[in-house]
Amino acid sequence: MEIFGVGSPELVLILVILLLVFGPGKLPEMGAKLGDAVRQMRRATRDFSREVDSARQAIEGPMSEITQPLQDVAQPFQEIGTSAVTLVQAVQAVRNPGKAIRESVFKEMNRIDEPEERQADVAAVQAEAVETPF
Repeated sequence: MEIFGVGSPELVLILVILLLVFGPGKLPEMGAKLGDAVRQMRRATRDFSREVDSARQAIEGPMSEITQPLQDVAQPFQEIGTSAVTLVQAVQAVRNPGKAIRESVFKEMNRIDEPEERQADVAAVQAEAVETPF
């Protein structure tokens, strides 16, 4: 078991040196003070975290009151935009079905993770397909 890069033998050596320097009477008192300091540090850290959380909630609460109505208003427009894009794609597919099929095949080919050489081959085929219509 290592704590901050200090193994068990090093830790025992440090404790023996502390025992020799400060003596057996002073060592428990120092340990108690060290324990109190660690406890106070934990308490301060916990209090700080609570303050940060309450400040974040105080900021995010009113913000959600503002953003929620805007999102409610924007949602129908987003749905219309999605429908419009789908409609445009459908019209383009009806006008030129060969191009629509070619684009969907190339799109599927690009989704597959392929080695770089294969991707270069796909790019060359795409360039040829664009130049030569059905």
